[in-house]
Amino acid sequence: MLQTNRLSVFLIAAALAVGTAACGGSEGPQGEQGPAGEQGPEGPEGPEGPEGPEGPEGPAGPASLVETETVDPGDECENGGVRINTGVDTDGNGELSQSEIDAGSSTLVCSQSGGGACTDQVAINDITGTDQEYFEGIESETITIDYTSTSAVEFDFLGAAFDYTMGANDGEFTVTPQDIGGPFEVAIIATNDCSVDVATFDVDAVDPAVADVQIVHLFPQAGPVDIAPTGTTDAVTTLGYGSASADLTIDSGSYEFDVIENGTVLATTPSLTFDPGQDYTVVAYEDASGNLAVAQLTEDLTSPSPDARLSAFNALPANATIDVLRVADDDSTSALFSGVALGQASTTGTVTPPVYGLALDTDADGTADITFDTPDDLFEDGDIAYLHFAPAAGETILLVQFVDGETELVPADGASLFPLIPISFEMGSIPALFSTGGDADWTLDSTVASDGSTSFASGDIGDSSLTWAEITFDAPSDGTVSFDWKVSSESCCDELVYCLDPSGVCEDGTEDDYIEGEIDWTQVDVPVTAGSHTIRWAYDKDVSTSSGDDKGWIDNIRFTPAP
Repeated sequence: MLQTNRLSVFLIAAALAVGTAACGGSEGPQGEQGPAGEQGPEGPEGPEGPEGPEGPEGPAGPASLVETETVDPGDECENGGVRINTGVDTDGNGELSQSEIDAGSSTLVCSQSGGGACTDQVAINDITGTDQEYFEGIESETITIDYTSTSAVEFDFLGAAFDYTMGANDGEFTVTPQDIGGPFEVAIIATNDCSVDVATFDVDAVDPAVADVQIVHLFPQAGPVDIAPTGTTDAVTTLGYGSASADLTIDSGSYEFDVIENGTVLATTPSLTFDPGQDYTVVAYEDASGNLAVAQLTEDLTSPSPDARLSAFNALPANATIDVLRVADDDSTSALFSGVALGQASTTGTVTPPVYGLALDTDADGTADITFDTPDDLFEDGDIAYLHFAPAAGETILLVQFVDGETELVPADGASLFPLIPISFEMGSIPALFSTGGDADWTLDSTVASDGSTSFASGDIGDSSLTWAEITFDAPSDGTVSFDWKVSSESCCDELVYCLDPSGVCEDGTEDDYIEGEIDWTQVDVPVTAGSHTIRWAYDKDVSTSSGDDKGWIDNIRFTPAP
């Protein structure tokens, strides 16, 4: 390090300053302020801010309506018939005005013979199968027309922007919606040799053909990974170990996904099919042979209120089956899920909050082998969640994944999340293990990362200021804490520093190591002994001048036990 040379320069400069003051006379009055200089060049564009909250759902669009009217025998139809008017109810009064009909369509269907001469009056008695979900561009399930006629009947359709396909069986058909929205009304026109009948059915809504997916990373052999459709580099999400993505909306269909770590494809999932309108959780975990495996779970979002609905997932490769117990406030236990196989989710069960803790029975003897002290208010009425049990550095962790996108990571009793779980800042929030302060707090930065997509950046400070962040943890054994750091600063004087177990302020002059200037991501290895430790990082600025981005970053903090 160059601390001695830097100190010498400082002392020489100080001596010159003192000598100048001694040789001159008394200080004169302050002169008038000079004119303002020209405006400097525009600075670089700042990083893009976080995505704002989703806006409220817009109002429903106008309904598509069908109206029928009987046409008496006359010039239009010799034997009478039916006029079918279709249009969009733009004024929302539940009826079609003439202008709305003019903008839509009007179809006249005439009977082929007079009522007295027609002995085979066609009649539509019922329409079944219409109560289903409809998706844009996706063929519906079969709809059936129950009708009466002794002669052949031809069916036509008017109304919404649907494609209609008659089925193999008489009176069966499907629809393929072409537009999103609703409600829609559809007219079915049945005609035989001498008569006509018309009936209508409603489609409340046509939804986009998409599925909602959450991805869970429980494969302990990988750190932060990108998940991308096979053949692309466009990650749908980036996850650290022991984390779950927010809801991802993807087009329905079948996909394979690449699991990518540091630009290298670790594995490719089998083909996964996502049906429109469904909610899924996809879990990446380690199987009993040490390989990456994937489980696709279909979520049931039916409200369980007034209780909470839970399901357990076994991602423990050393345990072929597990039993999950509920812990009461007096520490007694009761069975919650039994015989949950590796890579499988249990059937769902309802619980009445509060839940004071959870436990695992790994040997099926009815007693708790591993316990988890979950917060008493973790589960509330109406919650729906998966309980994922997974390995971490020889211990067991519980990842509670709520289907609304929230997560809670709980270590087994007697352990702490770090160093069990590497810190990668991919969760979208600052880990609770961190404290930050000084003249500004550190923040997450999604524009710079050594591993994944997000790092932890020093706060914005001015001259003669300092911003710090620290973690305190229990090392389970002797070992090494490693982290990556980066700085963009004034090369002589503004520093990113770290201190192991600082006794006072961690700053220039008291640090264990520092970097300054333009230094890209570099790994630092810090030996630690078993027991409690604190590591503090600080960005320390001197009295003047700013250069570069004027900040430091840290990322990918992990612990390796000594051999």
